[in-house]
Amino acid sequence: MGSEFQSITAAGALFFLGLVSPGPNFLVVIESTLRGGQRSGIFTGLGASTGDGLYALIGLLGFSTLSSQGESLFQAL
Repeated sequence: MGSEFQSITAAGALFFLGLVSPGPNFLVVIESTLRGGQRSGIFTGLGASTGDGLYALIGLLGFSTLSSQGESLFQAL
């Protein structure tokens, strides 16, 4: 039980660090805000988050298709 808890805690900590660290989207939104104002920054942020959401959806659908149709390939993963 202790080993599983440590693994879950370590994975959670790594995900949290990835979540709070600024990435390329953050820098683009900041640059857009500084150059074009608040409205420009908001629209850039909405565009970046929409793109991230679509990218995640495509990945999820691809993994779902892989797991449902290619069971041997899924087992290899």
